[in-house]
Amino acid sequence: MINKKSISVSDITSIIIKMEDSLGLLDREKWSEWIVDTWEMARVGLGEQLKRELLGYGESQSSGSGQHYSPIKKVFLVIFHIVKKGWWFVRRRPDVLIFQNPRRKKLPNGVFNDIYTDYIVDTLKEQGHRVLLVEQPLYWQHYSPTPNKVYYDDLSIFISIIFKRVLGKRWLAELNDEMITLTRSLDTYLKENIGVHHINIRQILTTSLLQIRSSYLAYKLMFSHLRPARIFVVCSYGKEGLIKASKKQSIPLTEIQHGTITQNHLGYSFPGFNTKTLFPDSLLLFGNYWKSGISFPIPEENVHVLGFPYFEKSIPSTKIERKSQALFISQGTIGKELSEFAVEMQKSLLKNITVVYKLHPGEIRGWKSRYPELKQASEKGDVKVIEDDHIGLYELMQESEFVIGVYSTALIEALGLGCKLFLVDLPGVEHMEYFFKMQNVHLVQYPQEVLYYEGRMNQVDPSQYFKRRWNENFTAIITKMFEKS
Repeated sequence: MINKKSISVSDITSIIIKMEDSLGLLDREKWSEWIVDTWEMARVGLGEQLKRELLGYGESQSSGSGQHYSPIKKVFLVIFHIVKKGWWFVRRRPDVLIFQNPRRKKLPNGVFNDIYTDYIVDTLKEQGHRVLLVEQPLYWQHYSPTPNKVYYDDLSIFISIIFKRVLGKRWLAELNDEMITLTRSLDTYLKENIGVHHINIRQILTTSLLQIRSSYLAYKLMFSHLRPARIFVVCSYGKEGLIKASKKQSIPLTEIQHGTITQNHLGYSFPGFNTKTLFPDSLLLFGNYWKSGISFPIPEENVHVLGFPYFEKSIPSTKIERKSQALFISQGTIGKELSEFAVEMQKSLLKNITVVYKLHPGEIRGWKSRYPELKQASEKGDVKVIEDDHIGLYELMQESEFVIGVYSTALIEALGLGCKLFLVDLPGVEHMEYFFKMQNVHLVQYPQEVLYYEGRMNQVDPSQYFKRRWNENFTAIITKMFEKS
């Protein structure tokens, strides 16, 4: 049995993959179709639950006001969105259907941009493709204005809810015996191997089963109506019902990378002979680095390198000379500890290095009361605190000699800008353990280690993380895709 006190993210990934193999959870001859589909969806959810149980991870924070709406207001908003911009009113068949990311970024001009897909729309249109953009609500809301016309996907969610209410009990009854067997098998394995007793596995499986079956029927209806030639999504795990509907109707589906992908990510890592049926037909990655050491459940020739359009477009066009500067990237979950680390490092400096501390937007309000040591250092001029969210993060990175943080996704972008990266050993750094072995990344516990390793780090090619010339790359990729179809 694994020692629960010393368990890591990679241990949890290994446990689930070994359990999956031992119980044949992906074997469609051993289990029925819907049971394997259910496990394929529950895989990520169970991993997150184990992290909360064994590593003390909390639920991800959300800032959407819509999560507190009353049921009546939610129903009203769904109906309003369906009538206002529902996809049902689209009458012209699209060549490309893109499911955009509802977590949009508000640009300085006031436009809400999907940083993963909006930039590729013009390229598709230039090639003569008819493009339809669809967006699911975020906490029952949609943000506007957007750079391109967007239709709302509230109807699919509404249909899915109706199917759950009407057919849910029947679906569960049909698979009750297998669900009992699967639940007991998972429960026994986890208890015997890591001593976990408090996870409600039946609830995880039930939620996944109802979600995948109901969303499959909803998107089957949607695709029958729209009849797209090709589909793009941002983040495929959690969309297994949508993917199943696309496969049943032989519509090729491509995922666009939206965050870090490592061998410990249960949404993508399928080593050995394990595979996932409800996975995109192809992937578009930020750079070649994200292909290394990961066993995707699709042929290698279907994994393409696109680049990151938003990242490339946001980099200042003029070259910025690096200063003797250390940039801290903060997060609310570890802000107090990281700010104290920054102040302590500034006190121990033996050479003239400017310490800059970039607050997360969610930290700006009230940071002076929460981080008293940082406030004092800022007032004395020892640490420069950035509390203006409109100051360009990429410019700060480009002018900094090295960047310090814990597990923010912005740290990966720092690597793409050629920065030396230090990860502070604070809660959450486990998310970044795949990067510990890299030449220009160091895990540190004390401020003095930053100064020691800073002059001993090798520079690496930043384009391996974010390939440049995304437009040319995408044009070549999409041309080949449509030639095959």
